[in-house]
Amino acid sequence: MKQKIEVLCVDSTDYLLGGSLLLNNGKVDKYIFSGGYCQNTDSTLAFNYFNQDHLGNNREVVDSNGKVVQINNYYPFGTPFYDEANTTNASLQPFKYNGKELDMMHGLNTYDYGARQYYAALPIWDRVDPLCEKYYSISPYAYCANNPVKHIDPDGKEKISLLSAYTNGKSNKDLYKEVRSFKDEKNVINIWAHGYHDGKEMGIVQGKNKQIDTPEKMIAILNKDSKVWRNRKNGEKIIIVLHSCKASAFAQKLSQSSLFKDVLIVAPTENLTVETNKETGEYIRSEVTNEEDANKLSNNRDEVSFGKWAAYKNGTPYNSYPGESLDNNTPGSVGFNYLNISDKILNFFKIK
Repeated sequence: MKQKIEVLCVDSTDYLLGGSLLLNNGKVDKYIFSGGYCQNTDSTLAFNYFNQDHLGNNREVVDSNGKVVQINNYYPFGTPFYDEANTTNASLQPFKYNGKELDMMHGLNTYDYGARQYYAALPIWDRVDPLCEKYYSISPYAYCANNPVKHIDPDGKEKISLLSAYTNGKSNKDLYKEVRSFKDEKNVINIWAHGYHDGKEMGIVQGKNKQIDTPEKMIAILNKDSKVWRNRKNGEKIIIVLHSCKASAFAQKLSQSSLFKDVLIVAPTENLTVETNKETGEYIRSEVTNEEDANKLSNNRDEVSFGKWAAYKNGTPYNSYPGESLDNNTPGSVGFNYLNISDKILNFFKIK
């Protein structure tokens, strides 16, 4: 006797363009962009936009007419509210906590963070943290060291923040937003810290007041916090970008050390001014200016004297990049071109 098996329905979701383009059952469903998405319905496109909180959670979805079409609220670890008083049209789109996709197929109810799936209801990851050796006192399955109000785990890329909660009595909340939303290059080590250079002493600051002012101290930071640095291979090109005010002299000092042989180190010559979207917290750009001109960026750009980003390799200047960022292209970001003229020519003719 033969058994008849009938397949009633097969649903599939495919992700193209690095996860930005979603196909349902082979047809284009939506395109995700920074700040929202474009929905395809019967070849009709509709744009929708996210209103996010400081953790990058999508709290509202607003259509192109300004109408709120979805409202989301969350428990601290990410489980969505489902009562009608706190939720509107919950099934409209699945990108929610931390902006991650909530997969509800077969009751799975996990958030897709790329490298791992996150069970917000428990709350644990579905597999061990690949960087668990850095946090031996914390469970390798714990989400954000069990403090989701302070910390986020956006994408597992190489971003090292040495910032404290406050500096000179001022909150660093906006800088935390920048670190979170900065679109960085996979193999570039981006270090975010406050810098100092008073003519005699120079370096960057870890936390409230710990000075990182020697190559040895910087190596200790990299060995502890940078997977890119620890896993580098002989001959592999490494780029370090210091997002720190007046850190170019310290970058050159590091570059002069044999500990950073053949490493390209980039840093601003003047103060680094960060611009983020005040409503969403999304990173817009970083620009290099003196302290006085920083206040003119919004209204009197023509009067601003911009500094530059300086790059050093083996103790000598390698290249410099404009401190003004009209095209939002900043060292450390995706696609940034670090090559100087000589290397561009060699690269053009493919001379090794």
